[in-house]
Amino acid sequence: MNKKLLDKSYTEGEVYQKVLYTSKKKDFSVAKLFLMPHAKILTHLHDSDNEIYIIPSATRKVRTCYKGNSHSLSNKSDDELIVYSIKWVD
Repeated sequence: MNKKLLDKSYTEGEVYQKVLYTSKKKDFSVAKLFLMPHAKILTHLHDSDNEIYIIPSATRKVRTCYKGNSHSLSNKSDDELIVYSIKWVD
């Protein structure tokens, strides 16, 4: 699997990303994120896009962060956390 380590400027611990799809116009993308145990995506602003992130594990959470808003995400467990990210520009 071709996944890359995300930039440490907005993560703590190891967070990897595998891009599954990007539109030709680059206005829509789908990615799979891998948060290693106790890793975090720090609070960041979505200044030019919107994001839905889905956590398919036992919690089955779906969250939306609209353009102009910010969010963070953390894995508080001892297991890898998988998250699907859908981003779009409108």
